[in-house]
Amino acid sequence: MSSQPGISLEQLVSALQRKSIPLPFEMGTFLVLEACERVLQAPARVTATSVWLSPEGEVAVADAPADSPDEACRSLVVLLGELLVRSAPGVPQMLLTLVEQGPSDGEWSLTRLRDDLEASLVPLNRAATRRVLGRLLREVHREGGDRGGAGELDRGALDNELDALLGVEPGMDPLPPPPRPEPEPRREPEDDGGHDAFEQMPTRPMQRPELEPAPVPRIAEGLDDFERVSEGHGRGGTWIGVLLVAVAAALVAAYLMLGRDQSRAALGMEPAPRAAEEPAPAAEPQPELPPAPTHGRLEVSSSPAHAQVLMLVGKGPVEAKGLPLGVASEFVALADGHAPARAVVPPDAAWDSASGAARYELAMQLSPLDMSKKRSAARASELGATRLPRQLGAPSGGLGSVRVVTSPPGASVYQLVGFTPDVRIENLPLEQPVELVVYLGGHELNRLTVTRDDYQLQDGLQLAQLDVELKPR
Repeated sequence: MSSQPGISLEQLVSALQRKSIPLPFEMGTFLVLEACERVLQAPARVTATSVWLSPEGEVAVADAPADSPDEACRSLVVLLGELLVRSAPGVPQMLLTLVEQGPSDGEWSLTRLRDDLEASLVPLNRAATRRVLGRLLREVHREGGDRGGAGELDRGALDNELDALLGVEPGMDPLPPPPRPEPEPRREPEDDGGHDAFEQMPTRPMQRPELEPAPVPRIAEGLDDFERVSEGHGRGGTWIGVLLVAVAAALVAAYLMLGRDQSRAALGMEPAPRAAEEPAPAAEPQPELPPAPTHGRLEVSSSPAHAQVLMLVGKGPVEAKGLPLGVASEFVALADGHAPARAVVPPDAAWDSASGAARYELAMQLSPLDMSKKRSAARASELGATRLPRQLGAPSGGLGSVRVVTSPPGASVYQLVGFTPDVRIENLPLEQPVELVVYLGGHELNRLTVTRDDYQLQDGLQLAQLDVELKPR
């Protein structure tokens, strides 16, 4: 915030009410968006008294910690509703739905709320909006010291400035609300007789074939025979036992006197010669292998040639990083039921470096189509000619990021990376799939995905080469 004194949002609204001037819904939405971005890192409860405005149009939020991001998000939606109630008629349905139902994905998230607010203001220019807000605040501040009415606001001039910022022409309808995702219908289990694959397995245990019992040996008969032999030869058995004890004693004495080796030699049992213990061979050192490459090069050609090749950045709002400063960049946004949109970052673009890194904000608005008409369905796949200037510029030695905001949110954002057959993209992560769109006027739109399997090792480089056959319409 500036060091000059500021006023609260409540004071601004009160001053406008005294003059019977409604707060334009675009300005109220912009102020809530700015407040939302201020509390993204440290969620806080936001009210009209906690939002402060400087004469330069900068927004700050007083510290009022919230128990959760959910509470902070709900307080911002309540504030938006209070401002829209005091605005003039003609509020877009998108904002009314946001106040009634919350963020578009059903989750009370500060990030989702910020994206919805941004989409409702596309293509608003923030820097210019702050200048208009600063003018409005200075008029209100002048009104506080001039009770004679000399500080009356020019309502028509203010509306014209806002219309110019939004690109709204006289009689133009407000932006249509983005389509809300329909809840998925509940899937009932298929009737397969009440049994799944496991329940159809037999539950009765398998029956083993009965085995015939093994014959029991007649132990009793053997004992009877042993007893008869013992009775007839009792004395002979006694002498044999005495002789065996004597022989055992002699062997023990010989073992003690001669030792183990000589005793084995005397009995004819030569000890086996011991094998000489040899040291195990030392393991040979293995050569170090170079690390496996993690990035590769993608080359795209087409037949016929001179086709546009676009690479998916993500779903809007999304940030394209690592773009060279001083060089023009072009983006294309696609969404079901809408005509494609193109936008260019010029080579002399004014990049914002307030956060320490170069950043550029790009707004893209897609027009809805009546898909029941054949011509409208064809327009959905006609990307049109490139809008890049003939002089693309030259790198100025730095890199920046472009944040692309789309209306409706969630549109697929692609970056134009070249024209066949001269398309070469370096340093692509091998494990991350790349989605491409190849387009040539008068031909069908070709979508394809490049995966890890498309790369081949050539001269130490992972290289993917694609040749796309384009079909005429």
